[in-house]
Amino acid sequence: MKVRVECYAGSRADERPTAVVFDGTRLPVAEVLDTWYGTDHLYFRLRLARGDELLVRRGADGDWTLEQLVAER
Repeated sequence: MKVRVECYAGSRADERPTAVVFDGTRLPVAEVLDTWYGTDHLYFRLRLARGDELLVRRGADGDWTLEQLVAER
């Protein structure tokens, strides 16, 4: 599922997600739990301020997808 992810861009682009937007609703990120890199993509495991945990992926094309809803509260 495609999503929009707002990011902090420090020394590099998309350094740290700050919010995820689903169906026009902005959900702030409380914590980045994990980050890992693939050959042409970047994954973030996130805890939202409302308590949900998500796994999002940024592809080489810059598009973001929701890969998994890890835990819903």
